[in-house]
Amino acid sequence: TEKSHELSLSAVSDLITVRLQASGGVKGDAWNGSVRTLDLKSPEGSWSLGAPFSLSYGLKSGELKGGELSLVSGPSGVKVSGIRVKDGSGSLEAEIRSYDFARLRAFLPQDLSLKGLFDLKSTVAFGKKEDIRADFRTGTLTVTKDRTKVSLGGIDGKVSLRGGALDAGLRVSGAGGGLITADVKAQSIRDLRSRLSGSLKLTDLRLSEYRPLLADTLRKLEGRIGADVRIGGTLGEPRLDGSVTLRDGKAETLENLVDVRDFTADIGFSGPEATIKSSLRSGPDGTLGVTGRISIAGGAPKGSVTVRTAHFPVGLLDFGTAHLTSDITAKMDSGTEVSGTAEITDTLLGMGSVLENGVGESDDIIVAGSEKAKLRMAGGEPPSNLSLRLDVRLGDDVRVDAMGFKSGLSGGVRILQKPGKPLGIFGKISVETGRYR
Repeated sequence: TEKSHELSLSAVSDLITVRLQASGGVKGDAWNGSVRTLDLKSPEGSWSLGAPFSLSYGLKSGELKGGELSLVSGPSGVKVSGIRVKDGSGSLEAEIRSYDFARLRAFLPQDLSLKGLFDLKSTVAFGKKEDIRADFRTGTLTVTKDRTKVSLGGIDGKVSLRGGALDAGLRVSGAGGGLITADVKAQSIRDLRSRLSGSLKLTDLRLSEYRPLLADTLRKLEGRIGADVRIGGTLGEPRLDGSVTLRDGKAETLENLVDVRDFTADIGFSGPEATIKSSLRSGPDGTLGVTGRISIAGGAPKGSVTVRTAHFPVGLLDFGTAHLTSDITAKMDSGTEVSGTAEITDTLLGMGSVLENGVGESDDIIVAGSEKAKLRMAGGEPPSNLSLRLDVRLGDDVRVDAMGFKSGLSGGVRILQKPGKPLGIFGKISVETGRYR
């Protein structure tokens, strides 16, 4: 009846099971009721109502009010209180207590698991008055990937969004004692002209502690990262001032394709400009250096980056290792211009048998219905704005040993490309003292 009614609901699916019992009735100008039972089951876990949850609705005022909604699951709890909703506006308070990230196991990749407790307190106002405030924290957070554990000391953060004004902060106690702190403020997230301020600091972050998360293929990863960056400008055109550094970098892959040591890097920010200077060593005497300056003023990057190597080993997968001495510069403006020289030395190219799928489809074959066919029907691929001029020379001791064929190689080629034109290769490669058996 209108004065007294009850509701029982049961729903079952592959993902969730719900059981609900509620009752209520109309008295005067208001409807009053309560939810007595609420049970939820999913791969994440089971939750139950901690106490009856009361609701009321003013038939004339149109205002919905709620008591305290409490859901519990072992030591974990979710509480929502202070619910008020009227004419599309309202407010509430929400709290999460001792939520264990291990409950998310069913939703994560099989080789990844999380363990740690999460707490949150927040107030939310929506509609005519927008106000969101939240504080959250974790205890020690353990990430396990392929049976390798990485432990973070804890995460603390806050978010405030009031009338469009943003104020947020984050503090992460990193593995091995490192620290990450960040904060950002914006006058209005709705206006790209809004002033922006904040900072990012990384203190003694040790890459070895994060190796399992950063790269599965690395046997070793070392180095210390630091950063002190200030954030300014506007939401539409942010400005960064400060620096990021890497010291004592070292990396080794499981397949021994990469062996890097003495890796240092300095990246400086000054408004829309960034300067780069880095160097590393590999192999017995190989070196690589990168320098450059890039500006993002106006959106598109402009500037130049130069890469110089000396007897630097380059892994060629199953074909061997080449040693490269080069001086190559990339300039960016309305297009990209790459130019320079490269010399290959002390290289043995080997292949015991024909690779599977070693012979590919010719570029002039177009299969009906393919992406290449669609591009041809639409007038072809968009023209490239790349300009390339690269001189490659085969230096001392470049040899090939493939499927019974042994020989030395000499000569060189020039690789050219102009914007909108196909790639061209000009030059001569000579086979010296070749033998096939």
